[in-house]
Amino acid sequence: MLDSVIRARDDFLVEGGAILPNKFQMYFATLADSDGFEDKVESWRNVYGFNYEPIRSWAVTEPVTDTVTPRNVISRPVSVMEIDIMTATIPDLDFTAQFTLPTVREAWAQGFVGWFNVDFDMGSTAVALNTSPWHKYTHWQQCLFYANDEFFVPTDSTVTVCLGMKKNAGNARDLDVEVSWDVNGEAHEMSYKMR
Repeated sequence: MLDSVIRARDDFLVEGGAILPNKFQMYFATLADSDGFEDKVESWRNVYGFNYEPIRSWAVTEPVTDTVTPRNVISRPVSVMEIDIMTATIPDLDFTAQFTLPTVREAWAQGFVGWFNVDFDMGSTAVALNTSPWHKYTHWQQCLFYANDEFFVPTDSTVTVCLGMKKNAGNARDLDVEVSWDVNGEAHEMSYKMR
């Protein structure tokens, strides 16, 4: 959706004008959400006694918009993308980021959680919208990237992550997301389509 804002900025914003919000940050953290994983992914393995594994295989590739609590976040969050909306270009929106997520408590993880913050700081009073699990509920909630299988994250470990995000070739409003990660030498990867 930011590409539409950038196009409108380039076509219509007058000299000295402002786009608000003017800054965007995206965050990522390791997720422990066994109840959500069971409800949204694993439940397809037994629907009234029938195994819908093909639907499960599809469902796990669709990120879920939902809320989680700070207790579900088992790593320190990391900022994976920052955009100055006043100067960004459309190619800036496709990105790959490599980072580590330091674990804050041992748990079985079910994937990752992402959220964003935006700043309105071009006026006399700066205002921020924060969609993180530590802040009040917003319409945007958080984005849950469930893994195909749970993975164990020990205390004082790090999860090494490579996150790639780009517009889908068939529909510019969809995003193709690739996440690969390593925990204690155990490699994992998932492909998602955000609609």
